[in-house]
Amino acid sequence: MKKIMTGLCAIALALSSVSALADTVKIGMAIDDLRLERWQKDRDIFVNKAEELGAKVYVQSANGNEQTQISQIENMISRGVDVLVIIPYNGEVLSNVIAEAKRDGIEVLAYDA
Repeated sequence: MKKIMTGLCAIALALSSVSALADTVKIGMAIDDLRLERWQKDRDIFVNKAEELGAKVYVQSANGNEQTQISQIENMISRGVDVLVIIPYNGEVLSNVIAEAKRDGIEVLAYDA
């Protein structure tokens, strides 16, 4: 699991490095449910690696609610993140918000276990 999260972090930073060379890379991480120990561990691995590489990570937990996750992702888009890493509660309902992110030039990585 650590290798997967470290790899995701590296990909997120690589995707954003071209557009954000002069600034700190901002990564929005939208997680299904941080009440689950598994996602807590993955969050910690990802955030630690991203910060080690100079990025800032904004983490949000939907607590198992798809509407909350959509709102949180919309908030991250409005905050101007460079990359979104999404661990979806229900990936089937995220197409509109992902399209919005892509229109704004935000790279999106979705991770579903």
